[in-house]
Amino acid sequence: MADNEVEVFLTPDGSLYHLGVKSGEINPRIITVGDRDRASIIAQEFLQDVKEYEKTRNFRTFSGTYKGVPVSIVSIGMGAPNMDFLVEFFMV
Repeated sequence: MADNEVEVFLTPDGSLYHLGVKSGEINPRIITVGDRDRASIIAQEFLQDVKEYEKTRNFRTFSGTYKGVPVSIVSIGMGAPNMDFLVEFFMV
């Protein structure tokens, strides 16, 4: 593997192991929060046509639209390692 490549672990159904989402299920505009419950509150308050994707390890994802713009909200728990994981995933 080259230095600029990211290794991604997928489940048998093709979803990303840690996030529980498949390619195309997370929108280009992303809001990250630390707390899983805060992600839910923001999604309920601001997004329309919400779909929830949930997995373990503090990651919880909601995708929907805000004023017609596709947006995803992802809880990442706390710390730089989780943020790094999320950023690397979206670079793939």
